[in-house]
Amino acid sequence: MSATENSSKHLVLFLSNGGSLCDWEAANILSREIALYKEFIRAGHLRCVTIFSYNPNDREKLLKARQHDPLYQSIEVLTPPQWMGRLKGLRAALYSLHGVFAHAKNIRRADWLKTNQMSGAWAAVFAKWITGKPLFVRQGYSLSRRFSKNGQSFKANIARVVENVSYRVADAIGVTSEGIAKTLKSRADLQDKVHLFPTYVDTSVFAPKDEYRFEEPVLYVGRLEPQKNLEALIEGCRMARQPLNIVGDGSLEDNLRKMANEPGSPINLLGTFPNDELPEILRKHSVFALTSHHEGLPKVLIEAMGCGLVCVGSPIPGITDLIDNGDTGYLTQGLSAEEIAKSISEAFQEKNAEIGKRARAKITANFNLEQYAREEAKLYLMERGVAGSTVG
Repeated sequence: MSATENSSKHLVLFLSNGGSLCDWEAANILSREIALYKEFIRAGHLRCVTIFSYNPNDREKLLKARQHDPLYQSIEVLTPPQWMGRLKGLRAALYSLHGVFAHAKNIRRADWLKTNQMSGAWAAVFAKWITGKPLFVRQGYSLSRRFSKNGQSFKANIARVVENVSYRVADAIGVTSEGIAKTLKSRADLQDKVHLFPTYVDTSVFAPKDEYRFEEPVLYVGRLEPQKNLEALIEGCRMARQPLNIVGDGSLEDNLRKMANEPGSPINLLGTFPNDELPEILRKHSVFALTSHHEGLPKVLIEAMGCGLVCVGSPIPGITDLIDNGDTGYLTQGLSAEEIAKSISEAFQEKNAEIGKRARAKITANFNLEQYAREEAKLYLMERGVAGSTVG
């Protein structure tokens, strides 16, 4: 495909319900989330990316970004009017439909519409209905499954409706893990729409560490939520007699701080950092652990492996897509503290830097940003009705 042909294409990205560039910045992930769209523009895959946002302050955020990075000149943002303020929850969901009408003229300029996650996908579905533009439904994880796993049955049922409607309306569906792809392809009405697009990392930024000492604490980076099985990880580190550095925030933060203050606690809560600073934090450690109950295809694990860390993960879909036990990391036998302790102890006893180097090689070969952008960009050159047979 030629850059000239690609660069005529215009994509409208619909953020998750209530999402915004300002939220990405507040969560220290703006550089990570915008990297793909900047790569589309830098490589000539797309001419313009327009972002449907729920925060009027994103207009000012974008203007400031353009002063420091010329790639932002080809990024636009559609926001609510200033008087509405930042929208969340039900207000955001109601605005999403009104906003599509309000910005219909701009949306009709697009060649493709895309969802960022399943949350908020209804706005993109509505936009397809009123503009007729092709829709790429992208999801990093199953929203209904996440709600079900967290015991939120009502939200799970609502999410299931959103998923089914979005799948039926979509011209293409992108998923990050083989497990989700296999599940969706088992449906006869979806099998030609589904494409496996494993997530990506900028391997030039998440570069490999130089020295493995295996004297540093275990590192965890992520949300502090029940899904992440942190209590078992903390107890597992205590049993393995290894301290644990935790980067992140979430609903469990207060409880974890209490645990960190207990005598002999193995926990060090480091707070949050901008994603730009994460590569250096990763490279200051040798062992990374992610022992969650459930995941999509965890980007933080890809980033840790990209930096060459020796990673310990739970044996669940998403993580098993990345870690080959004993080759590119260690998989625990289960989710208990005892089983986590066993794998962490093994990592520190073996001190096998080659595992980290093989992990880095796997990420470089299969999950690099440039390759991902090329593959997704192929989709936007396809005519509706043939995308499923030519991409994926």
